Amino acid sequence: MAVPYLCDAQAAALAIKAGVGAEISVTVGGRSSQRSGGPVALRGKVLFAGEKSYRGTGAVRRGNLVNLGPSAVIDADGVAIIVTSINNTAIDLDPFTQFDMRFENFDIVILRSKTHFRAAYEPVSEEIIIVDTPDWGPADLTTLPYRHVPVEKIFPFTDRSEVKA
Repeated sequence: MAVPYLCDAQAAALAIKAGVGAEISVTVGGRSSQRSGGPVALRGKVLFAGEKSYRGTGAVRRGNLVNLGPSAVIDADGVAIIVTSINNTAIDLDPFTQFDMRFENFDIVILRSKTHFRAAYEPVSEEIIIVDTPDWGPADLTTLPYRHVPVEKIFPFTDRSEVKA
């Protein structure tokens, strides 16, 4: 299993301080908002630790600079977790190639993306399962607490047939 681009600057800094090859216990995630849930404790081996930026190679980011900041790859019992300091999404296969891993070596890949990943992942995936999470990036936009939007006039809250051009 792989979890590319989990943004947690504190966990990345701890892994970098420990260094490549070190076994560490760290909590990851749950720091962006209360809606994201709490952090998860893990123990694993640091496979990469340091600054990471690269030029995108996928359909969406080709040629663009992707800066992940201080980052780490932690192997927690066979789960490769790429922890970054700068928030980003794994919308192409670069998380694997940039960290000397192969997408094909993972039976499950967990992404925090609802749409942009499809160009890269649909052709190489057996199945894609969308999970609607309680955080600020849900698949069902009607779950967000809109306060200053006339939702009755905006899709997806309104049937498309009711929207006038």
